[in-house]
Amino acid sequence: LRILHFNDVYHVAASAKEPVGGAARFGHLMHTLQQSDTPTLTLFSGDAYFPSLESSISRGEHMLPVLNKLKIDAAAFGNHEFDQGIEVLEGLVRRNNFPWVISNLTDKDTGGPAATGSVTHLVKEVGGMRVGIIGIVEKEWLDTLPCLPPTFQYHDFIAEARTMAEKLRDKSDPEMACDLVICLSHMRLPNDIKLADACKDVVDLVLSGHDHFYYLGSGIDSRVIKSGTDFRDLSEITLTLARPGAVSKVDVVRHRVTRQIEEEKEISEMVDKIEAHLSKAMDKVVGFTTTTWDARSTVCRTQESNIGSLSADLMRLCYAETIGVQIGFLCGGAIRSDKVYETGEVKLRDIMEIFPFDDPVVVVRLTGDQIRRALENGVSKWPAQEGRFPQVSGLRFQFDPRRAPGDRVSDTDVDSECGGEEDELLDMSAEYIVATRDYMYQGHDGYEALNEGELLLDEENGISFSNLYRRFFHGL
Repeated sequence: LRILHFNDVYHVAASAKEPVGGAARFGHLMHTLQQSDTPTLTLFSGDAYFPSLESSISRGEHMLPVLNKLKIDAAAFGNHEFDQGIEVLEGLVRRNNFPWVISNLTDKDTGGPAATGSVTHLVKEVGGMRVGIIGIVEKEWLDTLPCLPPTFQYHDFIAEARTMAEKLRDKSDPEMACDLVICLSHMRLPNDIKLADACKDVVDLVLSGHDHFYYLGSGIDSRVIKSGTDFRDLSEITLTLARPGAVSKVDVVRHRVTRQIEEEKEISEMVDKIEAHLSKAMDKVVGFTTTTWDARSTVCRTQESNIGSLSADLMRLCYAETIGVQIGFLCGGAIRSDKVYETGEVKLRDIMEIFPFDDPVVVVRLTGDQIRRALENGVSKWPAQEGRFPQVSGLRFQFDPRRAPGDRVSDTDVDSECGGEEDELLDMSAEYIVATRDYMYQGHDGYEALNEGELLLDEENGISFSNLYRRFFHGL
């Protein structure tokens, strides 16, 4: 059995650097491999419709024809599929020509899977074998969704994966009776490894997304595979069976999508139409940078980054005079483009790629203790590449990842320009005025502490990141 796998695709156009990716080259590679006589499944592990520059304008519509062209057999939902709310997602799902699978997130009102039109499991007949497919998500990212209906109910990912896999393998049920079970996951790597280990007797393969790196497991997680991001990688997986239902070997070929791969004409035309629609507004030069901007998720979600520091500075300075903001506070997950920007012109397109979310800056009054707890939350998952990792302005802090989560932050100093003659320790009982994202103020990504403060500037009056940068470049 052969499987073609990919995950986390946001930008349909090719990038400037190798591997360039792009939907047109990826589609050509995919279709070339699909033409083989070997029985093949094409599987996707989530995150396609949002967030991206294109989706900020199209509300996900741009990705519909591209996905439908790739001959996908099954897909799992990613967290960003839910970014614009369940009604938008269900409208997109209805027009897909492949099924979406989600097993451990259900609707209490309907008793069915979380999104109407999706399924909790799937059985595919491939090369004389019955292959069961489940879709598994983690609770961690459910806590980050601003639009999740209150009727949605999460089920433990290991327990539900085992229950569903055992159901699919039940030989007494002719509608199930699967020889193999594949889990399409959209979780961080530690949870994928936990699932693979706990369910190794019933789940043959875990094909995952959410992390934006390429990964082939070994040892206990030898059945865990992640296939990169943004149409730059495609995994060709071959399962060798010692006997029906018993995988003896997993071979993986990593295909890089480079300029050497031909573009598929029909998909290229789709991309051209999308690009033409955006280019007039997005190709306007708004400023210049003399410093390379590092917006890679591996950096912004694990350490201080220059684009994170600049953005936090702009948040703070925008309202420093009018409201008295002392601290800028955003999370690394707000920085979305996952690439490096060289010195030179900065276009509106660049800003929108980096910050595709449309939630504005808000200002809130917080105590030092609330800020400390927010910082502790931000570093609680390190070294996992979690979006909650803090990027700040107006204060400095250190953290020790060897200590338990909730007790990692130390030596937090407030900058001297915040009012004193020299830097001073964060006072737990004192009050500070903080600019942050509305998303974080609402308590998402574990930032409940930010929601405890007094709101001084609400989301209706706050500035968006695209306007924040345009004001900066115009010297306002």
